Amino acid sequence: MLLKDLLETISNESEDSKTVKHATMFLNRLSTVAQNLIMPHISMLADSMLDLEAYQLRMCVLQIMGDIVRSQLTSEELSDEMKETREEYLEHLYDHGQDVNAFARSRVLQIWIQLKEDMAIPLVWHNRVLRLGVSRLEDRTASVRKHAVVLIKSFLESNPFAGKLSMEELKQEVTVQEEKLQVLREKVLQIEREWTDIVEDATSIVTEYLSHLDTNGNGEHQFTGTPSNHIENQSELVTGFLEKKDYLSALKVVYSSDMAIANSPVSSMELGQKCSYYVALLQTYFYMLKNHPEIQKEFDQQKNTIQFHNDCIDFLDIIQEAMPKIMQLLSSKTNSDVCEAINFFTLGYQFDVKGTMEGMHKMLSVIWSSDKEKKEAVSAAYKKVLFTTDCKGRQHAAKVVKNLCNFIGELSIGRYMSMEFLIKQWVEDEDIDHQIIQVLFERFTMKLEDTTEKEAREALQLLVLIS
Repeated sequence: MLLKDLLETISNESEDSKTVKHATMFLNRLSTVAQNLIMPHISMLADSMLDLEAYQLRMCVLQIMGDIVRSQLTSEELSDEMKETREEYLEHLYDHGQDVNAFARSRVLQIWIQLKEDMAIPLVWHNRVLRLGVSRLEDRTASVRKHAVVLIKSFLESNPFAGKLSMEELKQEVTVQEEKLQVLREKVLQIEREWTDIVEDATSIVTEYLSHLDTNGNGEHQFTGTPSNHIENQSELVTGFLEKKDYLSALKVVYSSDMAIANSPVSSMELGQKCSYYVALLQTYFYMLKNHPEIQKEFDQQKNTIQFHNDCIDFLDIIQEAMPKIMQLLSSKTNSDVCEAINFFTLGYQFDVKGTMEGMHKMLSVIWSSDKEKKEAVSAAYKKVLFTTDCKGRQHAAKVVKNLCNFIGELSIGRYMSMEFLIKQWVEDEDIDHQIIQVLFERFTMKLEDTTEKEAREALQLLVLIS
């Protein structure tokens, strides 16, 4: 009743800023202290408030939906009704990622980021939400672009598909898995074809036998032993008779067991229904004989495996689609655009994502920016990817040299001055120390085992820059 009165007031005074402010404060507070009380009324709030002109009201309802999903709708054991509720909330959040108001678009992206951090986004929604983030990279509002990059980065950082992402390896794996699926599919179809070949004979025998019993009663069929013995031996007996193609004996065992446990629903069926019932039972036992349930289960698992790999490929395709758009942000006059783009390419480089090397190279041009924040962000990014190792001493030096050589080996001549500027900083800060220089000399002179001529040239290039 209270919410209805509130909604009526909001509808009549939606243009009054004080009414909107106090209504959102009340709803936010109510959802914090009594989430279970407000949850049954979310649909009513959505119908009434998501179409109102005041964007604060839309943001309020969407935030409540996001909070409920995070706190109550993440379990794998949700009822169908709760899953439908979650889908409804997520659909609203997705739709308002394209909201006419920039503040609302930005807030929706923040809610998705919160959901991602709390692992509250169902797997089937991942690529869809990721596409939403990519679509907002060219938004006219800086805060929306910023949160779009953060959202994409959060997906890349904790993606459910792979630690190191390689499109070529994934496609090869899909090919291998599809070949396995085809083998399983053929096994399933072969069993089903075998049943099709015998179902006519089995149906004829079932019809004849049950017609005879309906006419003459059950007197000819004497039960021996206890009902439990019939049930315990039923599977073994029936599959044994089916293997010998003795369908009548198999039917008698199944029928006997039904009568032994007084299966009244069957006894009350009409003849046609009884025939269909017992033919279906014989089919079930025939499938058991041929391991059809196990093969079918393996087949379904294989399909899920392929779907997972295809989702991963789709995930990479979306990341590749985002790459040039984020690359453009490196040239933006807005600091948040540049800094978030740097963070993205740094993470992508660590994940070996195709295309991020080009972004890392383009970042070098930012080092000449007059803005101190941008320059520091670039310097920190390169130091993170090139100098951070889990080793110490000479092993650390060897890994750093390898990182530096790999990076400079792909560098165009036009970016050498930028690299020289960074190397000067690293030498002054003693990030490049005598051990690293020693390993570089050993590479250049090819004293290190398995050093190639290309690696020796890269070491020489670095030594020249260091000198």
